Amino acid sequence: MGHAQRQRRETAQGGDEGRGHKHIRRYYLYALAALVVFTGVLNIYQERRMERIKLFFIRRSSGRLAIQRCNVPRVGSTNERIQWIMRELIAGPVDSRYERTVDPQVAVKEIIVQSTTAYISFDWGFVDSLSKNPKLAVQSIVSSVLRNIRELDDVRILIDGIEPVNTFFGASPGRQKNR
Repeated sequence: MGHAQRQRRETAQGGDEGRGHKHIRRYYLYALAALVVFTGVLNIYQERRMERIKLFFIRRSSGRLAIQRCNVPRVGSTNERIQWIMRELIAGPVDSRYERTVDPQVAVKEIIVQSTTAYISFDWGFVDSLSKNPKLAVQSIVSSVLRNIRELDDVRILIDGIEPVNTFFGASPGRQKNR
């Protein structure tokens, strides 16, 4: 085979490889586009599975309760919704303009919903953590639950499932909604 024939053959092979690379690039471009679309659909799906709630924390500047919004998973039962509200309250505010109302060491032992009343039972650590401002802590819990769960009219706070919180410090353990 002569030199000219070999060059034509290599050129022809190089041309085929070039076309092959174009197909591969196109494949990657389609795969990337599909990934972008899939990610967008997944984000929309995740947003539908989240709900925006309002939590009450103490505003540092005024010492009063103020609303901070956050997203939690959308769940079916009232008990699960209360659990998420309590998790977020115990976790504390994200914004530094607010301060927590519930000590992060406090544990929710049980949540019971009977009719339109929610009973939230804490461990004894809750009582120990209330030395700073017990009334605002209780109001924070009650208001956060009632604001986000419209079918409830009252929230009662218990210690170890037995004692109402007002036994310990004179604050109202629950508040009924005005009808």
